[in-house]
Amino acid sequence: MDSGKDRKTAFRIFKQLLSFGLEKFIYNKLYKDGQDEHTLISYDRLNKQIVYLNVYDPDEKTYESIYPFLQNEIREGQEETINIVDDRMLIEFGNSTAKFYLQSVLKEILSHKKRLSGIEDIATDDNFTFIKQSLEYLEEYFTDKYTDLLESPLLGASNNGKTVEAYKKIQWLGNSNQLVFLLRDLRSGFPDKKPLLSATDEQIKALLINNFRDKENHDFDQNGTIDKYLQESSPKAPPKNKRIKTDKYYLDKE
Repeated sequence: MDSGKDRKTAFRIFKQLLSFGLEKFIYNKLYKDGQDEHTLISYDRLNKQIVYLNVYDPDEKTYESIYPFLQNEIREGQEETINIVDDRMLIEFGNSTAKFYLQSVLKEILSHKKRLSGIEDIATDDNFTFIKQSLEYLEEYFTDKYTDLLESPLLGASNNGKTVEAYKKIQWLGNSNQLVFLLRDLRSGFPDKKPLLSATDEQIKALLINNFRDKENHDFDQNGTIDKYLQESSPKAPPKNKRIKTDKYYLDKE
């Protein structure tokens, strides 16, 4: 089963809410769940209510607060996400893809948290904080449950038939851009000199994320900094006096 499909299914409710917005989410959800053709549904933004109108009797209206409805949807989405991701981890645990799958799940949670601020109805109403709290719970749940996996890129790897023991990431005590540019320079080489490293941007990024923490003991790339540093015209290059010199190590081109 493709992990991308798993992830999409796992965050189904959150994705629908963030993609559609509150009003369309309510409309689509209620009609999909079996509202009959004789009932019109609308959303009263001012009073935060779902309004059900009988098409044959316009005076017959019923109202439902949006908060219990949405809390139930988010609660079901949270449980669904946990079940799907945990099931996937049972299949993947011990495989080289397990950590990458889990990291992608955590990144998706972060993305959803950021997108919440863009939905006006939700961002301006403190009564909707349960949505963000649900995402924070999922982030904490997966991080705590799979701490060993996140801390050890070699967990489950094999060396002559023996399992490699978990190890913590290496802490880089210099500036983050120094390490990234060191790898960039080793890959680029100098005019008439051979490069000392053959790697793609994605390989360098994976090396740093999976094996290093910065001088503040935080994971690399929390704010997409590696992507910025790897750009050819990066504005984040360290000053010449702080750049790690590598030119004397290169070999002449044949």
